[in-house]
Amino acid sequence: MHHSLIEQYEAAKQSAAWIDRSYLGQLEVSGKDHVDLLHRITTNELRHLKPGQTQITVFTNEKGRIIDRVHLLKFDDRIRLITSRATGAKVANWIEKFIFIEDVSVSDVSDQYGSISILGPLGHEVVNDLLGTSATTLEQEHFLKTTWEHSEVIVLTGSWTAPRKNLCLIAGASVLPNLINKLLGSTHMPLSDEIYNVLRIEAGWSEHGKDFDENDNPHEAGMFPYIDFDKGCYVGQEVVARLDTYDKVQKHLVGVLLNEEKMPGAKDVIEIDGREAGYITSSAYSPGLRKNIALGYVRTKFIRPQAPLTIKSNEGELAGELVELPFCLDGP
Repeated sequence: MHHSLIEQYEAAKQSAAWIDRSYLGQLEVSGKDHVDLLHRITTNELRHLKPGQTQITVFTNEKGRIIDRVHLLKFDDRIRLITSRATGAKVANWIEKFIFIEDVSVSDVSDQYGSISILGPLGHEVVNDLLGTSATTLEQEHFLKTTWEHSEVIVLTGSWTAPRKNLCLIAGASVLPNLINKLLGSTHMPLSDEIYNVLRIEAGWSEHGKDFDENDNPHEAGMFPYIDFDKGCYVGQEVVARLDTYDKVQKHLVGVLLNEEKMPGAKDVIEIDGREAGYITSSAYSPGLRKNIALGYVRTKFIRPQAPLTIKSNEGELAGELVELPFCLDGP
């Protein structure tokens, strides 16, 4: 059955909707030194993680630039890393670069597993209907393991759109098609990539290759919550710490609310006070706000609440204003 974009959007806001996100990379890192190594090459504190917990951290290079933001799951004897689209091999190679005498093994298991994101306040009902497992008591930044059709399925909080409200399922590639077919045969709403993109922009959730890459550092890309400034050294730490200590962050990822029906494109120039101030990275029409919205980078000196701006677009000059992220506090 075909569902309109508005129906999909409203389901994700008011009840629940799902989307296959098996394009995300998945790595397994194991060996007796695996936690220590990952702790030394990412921005967040990992040594206190217990089995069943999840966390977001960032891999940075020697210049403090972003390689990828990853979601990790701590098992008894290994850590599973969920990477961005098409970055699994890159992250695996980066980890292996720092393995010398350490007992660490990195395996790319992207072809062996897939993932389904479930967005909306009633996502736990989808999990219960699908798996017969209750997720209502699952705490934030935790996961549980269950069995479906004799295969393990992982249920975790956070779907990489807005981790505070959503759920994600991780299942083996052999059983994932059956899970998707069961969802398609249910009353639960499937999401299109178009509406997923709207929801992530509303939530201020940046995407690798669109809103951040190795040209950006975690401060600029709004990844401050995933940096532990007390943990000590890691690759890129000196640069990241210096930017914070001396207030040297040159640009920030911001929200742009447009007053025009025309849509800006990636790399369109943002002007504030008649001067070039930044550029657009992602854009979409928000049915909830009834306006076009965008993410983009603006130089620090131009950022102020509701600053009026002009976007130089192929569609002409578009008027708008800066807004604080996220655009929506009540949605996924």
